[in-house]
This record gives sequence, structure tokens and C-alpha cells, in this order.
Amino acid sequence: MQMQSGPEIISCSECKAPIQWSSLPKAKKDSYHRNGHAYCSEKCKTAFLKRLSSTTMARTNRIYASARMKTSNPMTNPEIRSKMAAALRRIGHKPKTPGGNGRGISKPQALLMEHLLKIYPKSEFVVRTGERKLNPSHYPTHYKIDIAIPAHMLAIEVDGRNHGAIRVKEQDKKKEKFLKSKGWTLLRFSNKEILEAPTMCAQEVMSTILKLTA
Repeated sequence: MQMQSGPEIISCSECKAPIQWSSLPKAKKDSYHRNGHAYCSEKCKTAFLKRLSSTTMARTNRIYASARMKTSNPMTNPEIRSKMAAALRRIGHKPKTPGGNGRGISKPQALLMEHLLKIYPKSEFVVRTGERKLNPSHYPTHYKIDIAIPAHMLAIEVDGRNHGAIRVKEQDKKKEKFLKSKGWTLLRFSNKEILEAPTMCAQEVMSTILKLTA
């Protein structure tokens, strides 16, 4: 509590405006003694408490975010990790150096390929655009399909979290438009869908092929 000449003065916790101590009712004086906060108006009180709540929530999220991520991560499931490891060994997967058109085969790609071995899937299948590096349409010289079934012109794209970004979505649409113009049918799965239900994803692929060959 700050003392000045004349009446006792304290500051509003939100806008710092002076508040005459003697003008406060007893309940607000008691509250100030308990928590050190006082407000010149209900508006300031609401704003201060909202900001305090937001700060507290952000601090709590930082403390518990790591634990939540670990709990919701499918790869913490020993059965999924085991299937993934087996799939990678069977297809002889080795990490590729990131960069260029695509970042190499991912764990969800490898898992889905393991479920599609009977129909001869091809990972990182290259489709040439026929364009030069510099062209009016701004197309790359080629696109890589995450998983392709060339015999049926079926392209399967496996999307990570970054595919939710606006820029990546635009790139995906451009790639999809080009592939469809060349006669490809496209299916899209998220990493989560494959990791949690690889068999169901494989069944959808097989169902699509049956429709294409009907």
C-alpha cells in the first residue's frame, strides 16, 4: 500500500490508476490484504483476471505438454513399434537424406507398404512433368508419389502434420491436379490413420483398385 500526502492511495492492478483507499468497501480492502490486487472498475478486474488465467494456463501447458504428447503418440504402443520395425526390415528401408522433392520414405509409408506387398507397391515413385526447372507454370521437373501402384495408376499420398499448413495444402492441390491430368487416381491418408489402422487403410486401397478394374 503506497502512502501519499492526503488520502491513502493504492494503484489499480490492471491500469495502474490511483484508487483512494478510504473509498473501498471492507470486502475489497480484505481482498487486497489477501492477494495484493485492487481494481478501479469491473472492466479492469475482468481484464486482469483474464490475463492472469491465460498466463497460468500457458505455464501449466508448458509443464504438462510433453507428457500429453507422449501419451497420445501411437509409437508409444509396443505393438505398433514392433510392426513398424518388422515392416522396415522386410523392405530394407534405410533413412534417406532429407531435401528436394519429398523427404524419403517415412515410417507410416513403410507400414502401409508392408500391408500392400502383394500388389507390388513402389515407394517414392517418380512422375516426370516434362517441364524445365524454370517454367511459367512453376511446376517441378518431377513429382514423387509416396506410394504408387503403377499397374493401376493409383497414387497414395501419406500426409504428416505439416500438410495442414496453407502453403503445403496449395502444393498438394497442385500436385494432385497434375497427377489426375495424367490419369492417376489419388488416395490420401494421414500418418495417424496408417499407424492406428494400417489394415483398414490397405483395405481402402484394395477397394479402390477393384473399382478401377471393374
